Amino acid sequence: MRDTSALALVAILLVSSVAPVAIAQ
Repeated sequence: MRDTSALALVAILLVSSVAPVAIAQ
């Protein structure tokens, strides 16, 4: 479960960091 949780957190961080850039473009 810890592995999936870590992957979920990383995915959320990536999306939250990339989303604004994609919207700006």
